[in-house]
Amino acid sequence: MLKQLINLFIKQTGRKPNAVEMLKLNFKASSMKEGQILKGDFSKGDPKRWTRDKGIEEILGPKMDEAAVDFVRRTEGEEAAKVFRKKLNEIAVFNSNLAYATKLFMEHSTTKTEKMEILKRFDNVSTLKESKSLFRSIEGEMGTKAPVTESIEKTIKAPKAGALIKEDTAYVDPQVARMKFLMEKLG
Repeated sequence: MLKQLINLFIKQTGRKPNAVEMLKLNFKASSMKEGQILKGDFSKGDPKRWTRDKGIEEILGPKMDEAAVDFVRRTEGEEAAKVFRKKLNEIAVFNSNLAYATKLFMEHSTTKTEKMEILKRFDNVSTLKESKSLFRSIEGEMGTKAPVTESIEKTIKAPKAGALIKEDTAYVDPQVARMKFLMEKLG
């Protein structure tokens, strides 16, 4: 019935109905009985003249217009709230991913390529639960890796074979050296 009313409206006005007109068509379709003959008068004047039968529009009068407008506003508000909730969820997931990635970088020694791989894995996460489970799995992987250790032998260079080591120059305390320097200047 509603499709017939919409087609009749488009045929007579040459355009699709707007939101308020669509609501009125819905009300009209719901108040009509099956098999009732359509008497649509969709003139460009007052939408209340769309029907010659006494329908819901004539019973409610101007109250229906207010109700229709309120319904449209509420529907638009609900849509805006859905969009806002979706964006808020995206931000929460992003912040969670950022916090978990930072925690992994701070607690474990990682190379640049490992950091990039971790960030790429967090890019595919869409919920907070997924973010937390990914963090736990990566942390488990990182825990099984051996920590980076440096060899002292590699970092300290051995003296050359012909060089002599003097005890007073092998280690000099910076504070003692500063005191000696000041005493030499004073005395």
